[in-house]
Amino acid sequence: MNADQRRSIHTGKRTKVLFVLSAILGITFVLFVSDYGQELLRRNYLKPGMSHFKVDDVWMGVGLAPWIYLLAPALAFAMAALISLVFDRRSGSVN
Repeated sequence: MNADQRRSIHTGKRTKVLFVLSAILGITFVLFVSDYGQELLRRNYLKPGMSHFKVDDVWMGVGLAPWIYLLAPALAFAMAALISLVFDRRSGSVN
């Protein structure tokens, strides 16, 4: 394969979808890790008169939720997209 053919190889739809999903989850992660996002997540769960242990559970759950439900899938999608990109480049996919 010469240099002109290498430049003409396009990424496949699967790769593009995986990169877009990874970006969306990454941006959402940044939103919910911020102070505003944490307050938004806690707002529905904290009620007056809750015991210290329940409040602690809410704070821990809200603190860990973005890492588990947003960042981990974003990284998994990004890795899958990179693997898909390697296969697209190797096979010369144009779809």
